[in-house]
Amino acid sequence: MHPVREQLRHPDPDRRRRFTKIRGDKEHVATAGYTCNKALRLDHYQNGGARLPTPLRREPDGSFTPIDWDTAIREIAARLKTVRDTHGGESIFFYGGVALNTLTDPTWRDAIAGTPWHKHVPARIQPFPPDEHARRQHQHHARRTTVTTTDLTAMTGLELMRWMQAERPTDIPSIGRLLGMRFDEVDHGRIVISLDTRPDFANPLGTVHGGIAATLLDSVMGCAVHTTLPAGSGYTTLELKVNYIRAARTDGQILTAEGNVIHAGRRTATAEGKVLDDQGKLIAHATTTCMIL
Repeated sequence: MHPVREQLRHPDPDRRRRFTKIRGDKEHVATAGYTCNKALRLDHYQNGGARLPTPLRREPDGSFTPIDWDTAIREIAARLKTVRDTHGGESIFFYGGVALNTLTDPTWRDAIAGTPWHKHVPARIQPFPPDEHARRQHQHHARRTTVTTTDLTAMTGLELMRWMQAERPTDIPSIGRLLGMRFDEVDHGRIVISLDTRPDFANPLGTVHGGIAATLLDSVMGCAVHTTLPAGSGYTTLELKVNYIRAARTDGQILTAEGNVIHAGRRTATAEGKVLDDQGKLIAHATTTCMIL
């Protein structure tokens, strides 16, 4: 007999409410398509004999005392008020979830503290009142670096690159911070970025890994394209072609990359770039195509 029909005709009323097998074989989930029956047991959960008919208060000795809903709500509200008065904040919020990940991530939340971005963060994820939050963030960043005070979202691409060159922010995570990139020159359609090589950049042969040069070229050409964009626009790399000419050392040698925009259209932009060592010798050169967003 069909397992569902068999279950519905079971003499035990409780068994009739529970579906342990929908189709296939429970022992071979991947091949037989066994389906969890939890959603089909709502009646059991809502009306089963083991369902709690009233809230329970946990006592200091570990026992539970039944209470009515009005009492439960009143006591819970009092506990939450104690949390608020002790730790600050305007509401209680569960940290997590994909959509709120960026806003609740401590690194990014700390990076935007004290900036115009911070006022747009929902109050429910601000753990303290504004004045106390600002004071704590100031203390936190005093041990690290100066907090950004500029509204980056209102800048054109050129203004943003010039701000990056002038401020050299270290409080915002980026590939530039990881590799130690420096903005040396910023003009419309042209960027110069440099970095110092280090042993961490080595490939198995002991020279600078090609990915470092590729990352430097991708960054300098992309930033050159960015200087041509208005506020609110962005870009993404569609294609990157790198030609490697010679190896670079890992002993602190300065690598300097220059990127220049060749064409800046409404939908796509192209650029070229080159990397030179501290002797002016060509390490690599590249071209890129970017899509404007």
